Amino acid sequence: MMAVRGSVFRWVSEDIINKHYLTNRFTLQTQQRCGFRKIAKKVEPKKGVAEEVEQSEILHKKGVAPPPDPPTPHVPTRSFGRLVKPFVFTIGFTGCSFGGAAIWQYESLKSRVQSYFDDVKADWLEKIRPQKQGDLRKQVNQWWNSLSDGQKTVTGIIAANALVFCCWRVPSLQRSMVKYFTSNPSSKALCWPMLLSTFSHYSLFHMAANMYVLWSFSTSIVNMMGKEQFMALYLSAGVISTFVSYVSKTAMGRFGPSLGASGAIMTVLAAVCTKMPEAKLAIIFLPMYTFTAGNALKAIVALDTTGLILGWRFFDHAAHLGGALFGMMASTVLQLVGLFLGIVGWCLESSSTNSAVWKKASHGDAVVTASSRFEGLWLSCASTSLGSVQCQKFKTILGLPGHIQACRALMIIALILGLLGVILAVMGLKCTKLGSTSEESKGKISLIAGIFYILSGLCVMIAVSWYAARVVQEFYDPRYLGTRYELGVGLYLGWAAGALAILGGGILCTSFKSSGSAKSRNYNYTASQPQKIYKSPPSENSASKAYV
Repeated sequence: MMAVRGSVFRWVSEDIINKHYLTNRFTLQTQQRCGFRKIAKKVEPKKGVAEEVEQSEILHKKGVAPPPDPPTPHVPTRSFGRLVKPFVFTIGFTGCSFGGAAIWQYESLKSRVQSYFDDVKADWLEKIRPQKQGDLRKQVNQWWNSLSDGQKTVTGIIAANALVFCCWRVPSLQRSMVKYFTSNPSSKALCWPMLLSTFSHYSLFHMAANMYVLWSFSTSIVNMMGKEQFMALYLSAGVISTFVSYVSKTAMGRFGPSLGASGAIMTVLAAVCTKMPEAKLAIIFLPMYTFTAGNALKAIVALDTTGLILGWRFFDHAAHLGGALFGMMASTVLQLVGLFLGIVGWCLESSSTNSAVWKKASHGDAVVTASSRFEGLWLSCASTSLGSVQCQKFKTILGLPGHIQACRALMIIALILGLLGVILAVMGLKCTKLGSTSEESKGKISLIAGIFYILSGLCVMIAVSWYAARVVQEFYDPRYLGTRYELGVGLYLGWAAGALAILGGGILCTSFKSSGSAKSRNYNYTASQPQKIYKSPPSENSASKAYV
């Protein structure tokens, strides 16, 4: 009890002293303001180190603990080196997304053939099978069947956003939600929040507004690209817009968390508005005022640019601009991704062909390597522990083993096919002008470029796999009396090059398919009931109306 009283008394005393000090300081300032003349201030010397030590000794003798030093706030550094991993993640995720979409489209094409026979069988079974009971289930099935392909596709996205929104309301998940579902360039987690923050909303109004716009434009974007390419575009847009936000925050030094699907939805909006600039749009609360999609896109880009320059922090304007620019390139994004993968694959093919480390062998004890030997398609080299390397070209061509001669030929053919594929892919881009070349002709050029990419990748795969099989066979053969080699770096470069070339070729072939079938589609905007949506004619320049 005495301890409690002592503590209370000491707290009260300190409080009184603090109040007295504040009162005296206020009084001194008041006297100076109300006096007739201004008294010159006496310049007091600053406390030195000796006075600070003396003051600490006095406090120590009185038994009063010295005041703790105020904690220094953590100021994030403006280092662009932290953006290397997000950049690699952005490139890899975008390529994998569109590559997976190409595979998904191929599997969908196979399933359509199988579904034809299944439909015939289902029609026969429907006559002998009893009808399902339950009005609710029947109404749900009717509602689901009344939706368009685009609305069915975005239903899963809306459900995922709603689930993450509910997770924000769980107190025990707050720390994990802030770490993984908000994007911040100063955070420890940089890569996965770029994707997960696209499905994250903390405000109900924010989520409702974004999901309404996505629902309204879902039918148009899916009719333009197909559900497979739309999903790849949407996911890649979320990652790319977040990376643009990272770059902007790091450059300006304005760090802070961001979340929401606005960047990805801006990509969808920009893609539709670029494809149909004369379509009529209207604000949901002001349906009497209409404007064209092209003017709406220009106004949004101008507003976000102004906000980025002036430093407005209410929205992540850099993410909006990144998504809008990516959406403007949506019609050529598949070709650009395929061209990029093909160029990277061709560079790796060249590196693998010139590499002298297709197989390697080391000689020495278990601790220090005394010497090592390595060979490629053109050279045979030896190195010592001192760092000296000596290489010698193969003196004969016809005297070489058959698999080396075949691998040389395959790698040269792969380089030629890859180079032709790059040239044709550039000529087939929709953004390039080649006289009076039509869109259909450019699509065929892109298709040929994709085939060249695939053939180039197959040649590389056959060459490096054949060579690796011979190395492994000789290594485990007990009757082999020569040097036992292991797999070298050149083989791994070849496998990576072949995979990228095949992936880029598949994406180019897929882009030709989507562009060729776009003419037979009708583009329309849809929205939730009870608004009325006007369906546009088949012409791309015709007008349609949608509420946003």
